[in-house]
Amino acid sequence: MKRERIVEFVGGSEDEVAYLRLMMRKAAGYLSDSWRLRREEDGGVDLLIIDEMTDAGASIPGSGESLQRRVRLVNKAFGIAGMETVAWPLSQERLTQFFNMLSAAVEPAKIEPGPVIQHNIYDELFEADAGDSWHPGDHFVSHAAAGDFLQEWSPPPRAPESADTLHAEQLFRNDPRARQKDVLQSFQLHDDIGVEATDGRTAGSGLRKDKRIGSGLLSGTAHTLTVAEANMRYPLATYLAGNLLPGPSRIDANQIVITLDPRNQQYYSKGALCVFEECCKLALRRGDWKALDFAEFNEVKKQNHPRPFAELLWLCAYIEDASAGSDEPSPDTRFRLLQNFELQRDYPRASRVARELEKGSTLTDAASIARVPLAEARRVAQAFDVVGYLIPD
Repeated sequence: MKRERIVEFVGGSEDEVAYLRLMMRKAAGYLSDSWRLRREEDGGVDLLIIDEMTDAGASIPGSGESLQRRVRLVNKAFGIAGMETVAWPLSQERLTQFFNMLSAAVEPAKIEPGPVIQHNIYDELFEADAGDSWHPGDHFVSHAAAGDFLQEWSPPPRAPESADTLHAEQLFRNDPRARQKDVLQSFQLHDDIGVEATDGRTAGSGLRKDKRIGSGLLSGTAHTLTVAEANMRYPLATYLAGNLLPGPSRIDANQIVITLDPRNQQYYSKGALCVFEECCKLALRRGDWKALDFAEFNEVKKQNHPRPFAELLWLCAYIEDASAGSDEPSPDTRFRLLQNFELQRDYPRASRVARELEKGSTLTDAASIARVPLAEARRVAQAFDVVGYLIPD
């Protein structure tokens, strides 16, 4: 039976809360636990979504495009800070990924049953010695001293130790470090390698940490690929929506240099959106991506403005016509866009359809007002649905 977990969206509008509820309903079959929005009578929550890091309304100089809006996900499973910053709105795939990760992180650890001691030997092992305390029935020795009759207490004879007591004492006295010592002694270093004690951090450790932060490798382990993995080819949309890249990475695709930042769901490149059409059609080799260190990634950010992954995901879906072969939405159903892109310069027909969908129009009305075929309106709507921006009104 699935465990019920609770999520609360703080600062979200009614439309955004409705969109979150819709995405949870769509993803229900893929979630390991049952998730629902918080009610007034509920106590705590399993996940808190806070809308306090949005850049909505800020424009990229010279482009007229909006920066990607972001929210915070608060849960103790997100490392030491208990917080993760993600692009909003979340697609169904990303929501499923986060919710299942949180469900797995809070599962109680299974404890294997240990040995059971039937006889209670606690008193025999840890109580004060019998010779240091008085117990009813102890023996007294009488003798005369200086003409007075005195009584002095003497301890009773010690009872013989049981076999259980001896076994437990041997168990407690077992030293596991002896085995560790043997293992450490078996290690051998090269003659040119020495060990030297030092206080505090070294310059090398600081550089390694900066490199891990810059590349997104927070675990501190190097990301290596086998020959087979390096030769695998995937479309650009797979790199945008998946976890194939460990951190900021750059590729030269069709003479266009693109840098992806998976952690912040942003990309860096020059050119209008239509420039990347051919890149969306290519199958990019995984080994051709170059992981950037801290300094290299900083240089990229100085030369380019960040742009949201959602732009490229929309373009890839629009170019390959995401509506082909999928469940086509009813042309009489009203839809609404949670967020739009600046498409007027590169895709004017798609821009006119998107403006009508922002108003809560049907596909039929949007196609008529935008003066495009119904198939074009459906194609635009399906591309926005891929990035999670389209909801039924």
